[in-house]
Amino acid sequence: IFDEAQRMTVNNIIHGGEVADISVFFYDDSQILGKKEEGTRDNFIKYLENAHEINLKGLYRNGNDYGEFVNNLLDGKPWKYPEYYGLKSFPTIQDLLTSLRNKSDAGNKTALVASFTEAKGDLKNTDSPDNVRIGYPLPSGFDLYKNSGITIKWLMDPKKEYAPFWVGGQSNMLEKCASVYGSQGFEADYIGLIWGRDLVWRNGKWALGDDCKDFEIKKLFRAGKEGDTKAYAKSIELLINRYRILMTRGIHGTYIFCEDEETSRHIEKCCNP
Repeated sequence: IFDEAQRMTVNNIIHGGEVADISVFFYDDSQILGKKEEGTRDNFIKYLENAHEINLKGLYRNGNDYGEFVNNLLDGKPWKYPEYYGLKSFPTIQDLLTSLRNKSDAGNKTALVASFTEAKGDLKNTDSPDNVRIGYPLPSGFDLYKNSGITIKWLMDPKKEYAPFWVGGQSNMLEKCASVYGSQGFEADYIGLIWGRDLVWRNGKWALGDDCKDFEIKKLFRAGKEGDTKAYAKSIELLINRYRILMTRGIHGTYIFCEDEETSRHIEKCCNP
């Protein structure tokens, strides 16, 4: 059984189909994160013998209506607000953190996730300024958090940090945040999402913003900003996939703070109709 099979290469797919009498691939090509990932429906059908498809509908974690809302929001389509789900947008990072602490004090598990902007992270040096995602100064020079007194670092080491953070309850401290690569699926009741300056709302549609530190797409992002139309479109697609993942980590609710003002106004309208 292969989970997250959308991240496979064609060679992985071929080998996976040969290792057992029956191989099962769970994939979602709307969660592909980079150009090297080839786990699409077309490739599974093309390279696997006697392929049999089963479609799983909706989201078990947060419900079909919320999943449809997220898809429509990110596709720029009319949305139906999911009344049962705790979706909120906040004007300041302080408001978001206060609301998450209130949820934690009430017995809920909370955690912060963030778009891969402003700081690239440094696995070899935990004290590196490249690990500060929210605070001042930031490696990118972005000064939104100047005088806030807040410092939140990337969750970096999968072997040493992930289990204490997601399973051991350290996420409730709100001192670290996970990127899309470290975001888990069933460990948090309420997620605080820091929406960065990579995907922004401009002129009624999603556009590339001012900053992207994601190692998977930063070159593609740069090419798109420099006028390569194919790179631009592909960057938008892959960023939307990232936000689809980040917006669906919380079981009961997602709290959002946008670092871009125009995007913040749009998300505010969507979350609080």
